[in-house]
Amino acid sequence: MALPTDECDALHRAGRIALGDPVVDPARTIYRVRAVDTRVAGARAPRREARTA
Repeated sequence: MALPTDECDALHRAGRIALGDPVVDPARTIYRVRAVDTRVAGARAPRREARTA
């Protein structure tokens, strides 16, 4: 899926996506894009411990 350049640039600046190596042809340059894990360590819901009877 292709994103408009402005939208892609905004996601990259915000740290939401990472760009791979460019693939260049005479008419355009294409980057493989991957999502960046934005979760903060320790921000997950706490585990519920099993109760013993």
